Amino acid sequence: MHSLLTATKAPERDWMPRLSQDGEFYCSPSCGGGRYCRKEWYDRAVHKAQELALRMGDGWEPFVHENLGWHYRVVKGITTIYEYEGGDGLKSYSAWIEPRGVKIGERRKTLKQFIVQQQETPEEALRLAQQEARGFLLELAEALAGAI
Repeated sequence: MHSLLTATKAPERDWMPRLSQDGEFYCSPSCGGGRYCRKEWYDRAVHKAQELALRMGDGWEPFVHENLGWHYRVVKGITTIYEYEGGDGLKSYSAWIEPRGVKIGERRKTLKQFIVQQQETPEEALRLAQQEARGFLLELAEALAGAI
């Protein structure tokens, strides 16, 4: 007996946030946070992302995303800076440099990442990530020169 197998596509997830009737919560159905994602947290993340983008200067774009709460980052090209604030009010920053490498299917896969975390300023995090990337490029150039 021959059975017919049909491929089913996963249902699209709904990431459009909705404001609760009382205006206290702002969450999308796909987040799952429901009454955990507060509107004031969203507003704060938007404000903090804009502040960080202004601090970093030209070309930095603010982004806010939802993941059981509201989080933010700024992006310029292949570089991302995240700001974290602990319960004690202390801030730390991380910088990620992620060149997109080989194309696999529809997406480009990142082959190498340069990530620096827990720095006191976003400028220091960025400087150290750039230093790490430049060091890697020098080592790669030396290795290639020796291989030829």
